[in-house]
Amino acid sequence: AYKQQDYALAAERFAEAGREYGKTSPGVRASVMVHLARARQAMIDHDWATARKSEEEARRRAELVLGHYDDQTEWAEGVIEEIGAFGTERMSTQGFIEAMDKARAALDGRQYDEARAILGRELTSVTPSVEQEREWREFLREVDFKEFTGGVDEAVAAGRTLAEEGKFAEAMLVYRETQKKLATSDAGVLSDEQRKQMEDRIAAILQETQDEQDHQRAMTDAQIARRRNDKRGEVAALRRAVKIRPSKEHQARIGELRSDISLDQGRALLAGGKIEQARVMIERALKQNPANAAAKAELAQIDKTVERDKIVLQAKADFDARDYAAALAKYKQAAQLRSDPAIAARITECRFLIDLAAADALRDAKEYEKALAAYEALRGIKAGEGVKIDARQAEVRGRQAYDDEIAQGDAAVAQQRWGEAMRHFRLANRMRPSREAEQRIIDARYIEHVTKGKAAMDNGALRTARAYFKTALKYKETKEVKDLIEQVNRKMEEE
Repeated sequence: AYKQQDYALAAERFAEAGREYGKTSPGVRASVMVHLARARQAMIDHDWATARKSEEEARRRAELVLGHYDDQTEWAEGVIEEIGAFGTERMSTQGFIEAMDKARAALDGRQYDEARAILGRELTSVTPSVEQEREWREFLREVDFKEFTGGVDEAVAAGRTLAEEGKFAEAMLVYRETQKKLATSDAGVLSDEQRKQMEDRIAAILQETQDEQDHQRAMTDAQIARRRNDKRGEVAALRRAVKIRPSKEHQARIGELRSDISLDQGRALLAGGKIEQARVMIERALKQNPANAAAKAELAQIDKTVERDKIVLQAKADFDARDYAAALAKYKQAAQLRSDPAIAARITECRFLIDLAAADALRDAKEYEKALAAYEALRGIKAGEGVKIDARQAEVRGRQAYDDEIAQGDAAVAQQRWGEAMRHFRLANRMRPSREAEQRIIDARYIEHVTKGKAAMDNGALRTARAYFKTALKYKETKEVKDLIEQVNRKMEEE
């Protein structure tokens, strides 16, 4: 059992032999071997304290045999030598196992360099067995593999985060860089099949991101068209979206819009006095969308006199849906039949809201002077909205001041007036805290130190230049500044 390395069974049988033979030569030999077998089993179980204790007991008993049993001298010397070899093996194995455990913990925590460093640091005093050396090398390959695949996973996660934030171009750039990484020698840690699977995965994610970008653009175009009441434009945008991602809801909306387009054409024909042609077009609208209440109402209007109350109800529905242009048109139509204060107030409200949206659009387009004028013109439509108009104009002036500070900061950077640039950018950030202003500050600092570093390098002040470039690197880690640092280092070595 001992030779077959079944040490637990060997320990039991040695113990039985010790009890059977007592203090005879076979008995005392068994008393030594029972502890050595237990020591070896404890080492297998990584019970280092028991292994050492059993080893010490085996040595003590072997030395007793050596001192008291002359006929067992040769055997005792041999077993003492075996125990000594075992002690060396135990300490080496313990050191190896504990180092591997620490390295494994570091690997599990994605501390790849630390995992390598632990093995390099803690195995210097260990003489690994062939099997342990093979395990060591397999572990290092595992570290390389997990570091590479972990980097890919982190890149994918970063790309997904960017995509979730709507930064699709940046996300796709991350994925393409990952594809390039898979084509480098670093990917040698992968098998051909693993590399192919990873390439397919990244390609699929890239396509998924492209589709998501196209889908969101289509949906954005649909929303813009809807706000502009551009039904044909909304249909075209929704068809693009459905082609990428089928949707019953969007298909239903397309049907509604096509029905509305037919209805609009019918109304135009009706307004032109072409009653029968209008009927055909409105009936088509109902076929396209049987739930199109407006089309049904128009058919009813063809069959009988247009009733003012129905027009008012339709106008109110458009107003509640915030389709103020449509509501204004209907209120004016109702007013032509017979006006009253309520309709007049609604017409005023629609005109105010339409012009307010137009003024907001000018503001968002950064046409600030036009926006201020448009807001001011609203006072003539609805004088009671002075507080709202004042607030809008104050916001425009704030945005205008912010943009002016950014522009002055950019101009100062272009003229290398660094302190002035920072004052403008920081003031802009205080006015309207934004990532744009914060990035301007970072970019200005980077450009300042790169520019000063280049000047110092041209003047031969290489240490000063390198200091500037290293400071620039803290603001933005770019290939440009890394190359400049490398140039400075080479020049310093040449000197």
